[in-house]
Amino acid sequence: MNIYLIAEKNIELNYFKRNFKKKMKSTEFNLDSSLAAKLNVIANKKECFVILITNTILSRKDKNYKIIKNHIEKNKEINFIEVGLNKSLVETNKTISNTLMHGFKKNSWPLLEKLINYWGNKP
Repeated sequence: MNIYLIAEKNIELNYFKRNFKKKMKSTEFNLDSSLAAKLNVIANKKECFVILITNTILSRKDKNYKIIKNHIEKNKEINFIEVGLNKSLVETNKTISNTLMHGFKKNSWPLLEKLINYWGNKP
């Protein structure tokens, strides 16, 4: 199982590096202008996780969210998880993510780990 982590530049990833990188193959991307080119690696992947971690949940109209959405919609085998570390207003527009969690701050990491372990062990 592969994990593709997309994070804002100011997000601390020490927990991810300690706990996820040991267990699963993972790749980290920054949420920046070269995101579209970086996401081409997930085009034909089977059973992988794309995890978007930001301080607050991105607007559905955000340029980066639209780029991610276009790549996710091309491959139905991808599990997409959105994590907003701080509580935020979530738009009522339909989301494409399998899981959306926000407001747990540093507790988001252990919850995320449990989710991935659960999905990774499903038959």
